[in-house]
Amino acid sequence: VAKGAIYVTGMTEDNGGVLYAFNIDGTKKCTRPYAPEWDGQYPGARSTPTVNDGWVYIVSGKGTLICFDAATGDEQWQINADEKFNGKAPKFVFTEAVLIDGPHVIFTPGGFESTVVALDKITGRIVWTTVSLSERSGYCCPVVIDHGGTRLILTMSKSSVLGINAETGAIPWRFDHQAAEGIHPIS
Repeated sequence: VAKGAIYVTGMTEDNGGVLYAFNIDGTKKCTRPYAPEWDGQYPGARSTPTVNDGWVYIVSGKGTLICFDAATGDEQWQINADEKFNGKAPKFVFTEAVLIDGPHVIFTPGGFESTVVALDKITGRIVWTTVSLSERSGYCCPVVIDHGGTRLILTMSKSSVLGINAETGAIPWRFDHQAAEGIHPIS
């Protein structure tokens, strides 16, 4: 819910993802198709839209990150994790609500080229990528903290808890956290 609108995702009968925007009174504001959604076991849309500064960001279950103009519903840009980063979806596919950190959108494609990436939130241009840990994406939404004067992005991949320098993408620390299929139980 942002600026008088409610944003949700869904899926059409032909497995296409759909962004729905409703006014607070429940009237439909717009419907916008986006990339294909997951059509395997337990099909459907997986991610919660992230709304920031007039933009809406969605990650499809198949790993496409899309940016829409919140006012018009027009697509601004999209990037597919597999095509752009050799990303690797976890068993139950991508389920991330991306983090907006100032001018950057933080996304976890996982895979063999990078684990986490920062993109310019307006253009989709790559700002930085972490080194690859050769791990699939985890079921986690990144957060940012200030630790001793350094801004860190905290997130998880399939087998790791990561502290990532928010300015450079360097990984100053990594904690091994093995979990079945990347599902990290709260303990």
